[in-house]
Amino acid sequence: MAGSSSSGGDDDYTVEETDPSGDYTRYKNLIEESSSKSVFKGYDRPNGKEVAWIKRLKGMIVAEKEAYLMRLNHSNVLKCYYSWDNQETNTLDQITENYSGNLSDFIENHTNFSGTSLAVIQNWSLQIIEALLYLHEQHILVIQNNLRIENLYVVGESGTVKIGDLSDATFITTEALLQMEMEAGDPATDAAGRAMQEEIQRFGQCVLQMVTKSLRGKLIIDKQCKNFIKSCFLPGDTQPTLEELLHQAML
Repeated sequence: MAGSSSSGGDDDYTVEETDPSGDYTRYKNLIEESSSKSVFKGYDRPNGKEVAWIKRLKGMIVAEKEAYLMRLNHSNVLKCYYSWDNQETNTLDQITENYSGNLSDFIENHTNFSGTSLAVIQNWSLQIIEALLYLHEQHILVIQNNLRIENLYVVGESGTVKIGDLSDATFITTEALLQMEMEAGDPATDAAGRAMQEEIQRFGQCVLQMVTKSLRGKLIIDKQCKNFIKSCFLPGDTQPTLEELLHQAML
């Protein structure tokens, strides 16, 4: 997916469309957009609150995933309320909880982010780990597959970070794990373990991006921070689990 851009304070509340149920309206107000989706501010009429209205290119998510995504419920996973095939615009539309923008744009838009204390990045990292643990502990294992700061969303008022954009996620059922075992000749737990190890590597890349943006190109000199990031890229059994990362010195 190409880089995204935020609306930069667009406050246009012109109503552009209403969903089939009549419960949600979409404003012209753009939150962010990329090559695969556009995200607008919307309004939840029955509950009287703002939401995000995502218009996504078709073919990126299937009905089974949509239904499962709406069952996920965690404070650090972007909540999906409703989705449908929009025949008029030829897009898959989703209604999610409202957010300010993605973490990459959030950092870029705040010019005083440079020099932000590591405590802020540690807090964001902790929230991401909590979300990953939740996704990995589901009966159907959820691997985000495209974890990067462009797919992490910020609620600006609270500083809450949420994993979103699960359209590319892999949903690994017990049956799928057994199939992996048969094809690879490895225990099913090993197949799941490899998937989770790759997820931790992607998480480490996210932390590296956050720290690099904070330092504006300067070298990372904090030893604990460097060791924390490096540990995410260790091979095999030497790589810490998400539970172990929670207890590392950086956090």
